[in-house]
Amino acid sequence: MDTNVLVKYIDKILSFSRRRTYSKDEAEELTQEILFQAVKNFSLINNPDKFEAWLWGVANNTLKSYQRTRGKDRECSSEDIDAQIYNDEYEFEQDEIFETLRKSIAQLSACYRDIIVLHYYDNLTSREIAEKLNIPEGTVRYRLSIGRNKLKKEINTMQETALKPVKLNMYTNGSYAGTPWMYLNDALAQNILYQAYRQERSAEELSKILGVPAYYIEDRIEMLLKCGTVTQPTQNTVLTDILIYDESINKYDDVMLPECFGAISDELWGRMTKLTAKTLELGIQTANKTYDELACLFCTMAFDCFYNKQNSNGEWTPPPEKFDGGNWEFSARTDGYINISPYNNRNWIDTEKHTIGHIVYAHDPFARPNAMRKNELKVCEKIMRGERIDDSDKEFAATAIKDRFIKKFGDALELNVPYFSIEQYERFKDLLPGMEEIVPMCQKQVKKYAEGYKKLFPAHLKSKVDSAGITIMCLVRKGFNEWEKSGKIKIPPESVCDVLVEHDGGMFLI
Repeated sequence: MDTNVLVKYIDKILSFSRRRTYSKDEAEELTQEILFQAVKNFSLINNPDKFEAWLWGVANNTLKSYQRTRGKDRECSSEDIDAQIYNDEYEFEQDEIFETLRKSIAQLSACYRDIIVLHYYDNLTSREIAEKLNIPEGTVRYRLSIGRNKLKKEINTMQETALKPVKLNMYTNGSYAGTPWMYLNDALAQNILYQAYRQERSAEELSKILGVPAYYIEDRIEMLLKCGTVTQPTQNTVLTDILIYDESINKYDDVMLPECFGAISDELWGRMTKLTAKTLELGIQTANKTYDELACLFCTMAFDCFYNKQNSNGEWTPPPEKFDGGNWEFSARTDGYINISPYNNRNWIDTEKHTIGHIVYAHDPFARPNAMRKNELKVCEKIMRGERIDDSDKEFAATAIKDRFIKKFGDALELNVPYFSIEQYERFKDLLPGMEEIVPMCQKQVKKYAEGYKKLFPAHLKSKVDSAGITIMCLVRKGFNEWEKSGKIKIPPESVCDVLVEHDGGMFLI
C-alpha cells in the first residue's frame, strides 16, 4: 500500500482538527501531528481495507495526547516546553516515497517555518521575532521548539549550512534612490547567492544544501531575479550574477602584490622623494605631519589625479536600469575578505570661486575616518580666510575638534589637516609629470597581477571582473604598507592620510 494515500486525507484531517481546537495555528499543528503519527506507524497496517478506520483511530489517539500536552503547555514556562519537546524523539525513515507527503505537510505549517528561518537565517532573537510577527514571545519560543522537532530530518543538514550561514556584506555601485541593498539583507538570500556563485543550482539543490524548504528558496529567487543578482541559465536553475570577493583574493594578494610592487619600489621611492621635497617648497599648511606621512599623501594625491584624469577622458557606462528606475549593480564581500581596492572618503563645498574638498585616502597603514561634513568644511573655510567663527558655527567647530580636523589654542582655531590653496594646488599639478613617467612601469605590473586575479572569479563573470579589476592605486597603497612593515617609513598610530584642497575639479582632483 502506497503511503501517498495519506495525501488524499489531509483536508479531511484538517477539518477534523479545526472542530477540536481553538485556533487555526492549533488546527494546523494537530493536523501535522496526526500525519506524522500516521507516517511513523504506517507499517503496522495489516489490512488495507481497514486503512480509513485505522487512520481515524490514530487521529483520535493523537487528539487525546495533544489535548493533554496542550493543557500542560498553557500552564508551563517556555523552558519547560523546550525540555518536553526535546525528550520526545521522532525517527523518520528517509525514503523518497515520503517526499510528496512531507511537502504537503510542510505547507500546513508556515507559522513554524517562518520562525525557523527568521531565527536561524536572519539570526533574530525570540523577542525580535515576536515584534516582527506581532505575536507573544512565549508563542515564538514554543513554535520554534515545535518547529525544530518537526524538522529533525532537515536539521542534520542545517547544522552544517543553515545554522552557520555565510555572511555577505552587500555593496551598491551606480545611481539610485533609497537603499537597494535592503532587498538582500536577509541571510537566506545571501546564502543562495553564495551557493549559486560558481555553479548553477536548482531550487531543490539549494533546498538540500541550505536545509530550508524549496518554496522558501523559490520566493527568494523571485526577488533575486527582480534585483538582477541572479540569472537563469535554464528554466530550473539560477546562477549568481554579481561579484563576490572572498578570502581567496587575499591569499593571492599576499603573494602577488608584494612581488609586483617590488618591481617598482625603488623607482617609486626616488620619484616620491623628489615630489615631496618640491611640494614642501610650495609652503603648504602641513598640520605638523611627519615627512613620511606627507610623502605618502603627496604620492597618493598624484596617482589620484592620474586616475581621475584617465577616467574623465572616457565615457562611463552606467549599469542596466533596475526596477526602481536607478542604474546600479551589486557586489558582495565575505566577512573574511580584507578590501585592498582603493576607495576614498570625500566631501566638498562650493565657494564663490572654487571648490574646497576634504579627501581621506583610506588605505593601510593609515586610519580610515569619514570625511568632514559640509558644515565642518564651512568652518575650515573661515579659518583659512581668517574670518570670525560666529555662534552658529560653534557646534560644527566642536565636532571638527572632536574629530581632530581642527585644533584649539585658547580662543584660536587652527587646521589639523594639510591644506593646499588654489595657487599651491595649481603649482603642485605642475610637478606631476615627473611622477607620471612611472605610470607605464606600474601598468605593466598591474597587468601581471590581473592575469591571475581574473582567474579567481567564475568564468561567466569575466566582463564584470574586467571593469572591477586591480588598479595602480591598489599597487601603490599596498606598497606603503610593505614599506611600513619593513621599517622604510614610519607612520604614527592613528595617523590619517587626508588633505584639504582648494581647486576647480568639483568632487575630484584633476
